[in-house]
Amino acid sequence: MKCFITGANGLIGSYIARHLLAQGWTLYGLRRSNSDMRFIDDIASQIHWFEGDICEPFGWEMALEGIDYIVHAAAFVSLAKQDEKRMFEINIEGTANLVNMASQYPIKKFCHISSVAAIGEPLPNRNSIAENHLWDNDVNHGSYPRSKHFSEREVWRAAIEGLPVIILNPSFVLGFGDPNRSSSALFGRLKKGLPFYGTGSLNYVDAEDLAHITHQALISDITSERYIVNAGKITYRQLFAQITELLDTKAPKRPLPYWLGEVAWRLDAARSFFTGKSPQITKQALQASRRNFLYEPDKLKKDFKYEFKALEDSLQNICPKYKAFFQAQTASK
Repeated sequence: MKCFITGANGLIGSYIARHLLAQGWTLYGLRRSNSDMRFIDDIASQIHWFEGDICEPFGWEMALEGIDYIVHAAAFVSLAKQDEKRMFEINIEGTANLVNMASQYPIKKFCHISSVAAIGEPLPNRNSIAENHLWDNDVNHGSYPRSKHFSEREVWRAAIEGLPVIILNPSFVLGFGDPNRSSSALFGRLKKGLPFYGTGSLNYVDAEDLAHITHQALISDITSERYIVNAGKITYRQLFAQITELLDTKAPKRPLPYWLGEVAWRLDAARSFFTGKSPQITKQALQASRRNFLYEPDKLKKDFKYEFKALEDSLQNICPKYKAFFQAQTASK
């Protein structure tokens, strides 16, 4: 099987790439000339690379010739207002470029790795949200959720035009990657120390589970469907306690007071504005840290008969890797 994958050097893409390589697939990937390849050193030489930018579909037009499957895992994640334009270009325009190119070839399946953020905000007084939830344009969604939602619209457009597609909406992805980027940054922040924890819950999925499900989605007969990929939920207090114990660092002991959170995101927004640096906390992130609801995985479990691994097993596998990475960083200073 020949598969073209974007974002193979990122957290999600790297796990999917490793899994498909282990299944004997031949992988082709897209990377920029300055892409950070540190976290895929073990598999980079096994991938056939094309250099280019997903926002500029020139110079790698022939990359999809002879390809059977496509996994679109590349995405730009940022909380900074100044990154919004670039994030929309990569997440929306980049997706449009890729599906437009894919539609010119006899692709067997296009798997779009989206996010639960693309589904929208839960309804008032509801403690769960499923795939059929309707996006409300009147809600003040953050820039990242909007970028992922409208990237999905490009995929659905291509589906109407005849491209076989499937969309996966993972929740917070737990895996070993760059502790300064995307969901991996949580481990970096906990290592440095957090004074407070959110009062709500976090929905999570192991990156290895997501990789397995991506493989199943590609080879299945299912098309024109979206699936929430979520193993469960846990309170921030419980999750932080488990991670910090395994990292051998201190856990935050106090819940974040409401008033302090409201002050903090405003001050951080001002700091970000004047320094140009990405904010550490936003209004949307703060609101999310107070919520306690479940992204329902029932549809995926039913159609794919998949059982997620236990959170404890995931953390027992992931945290020692981060601990060794942080120790190596300290030793090199």
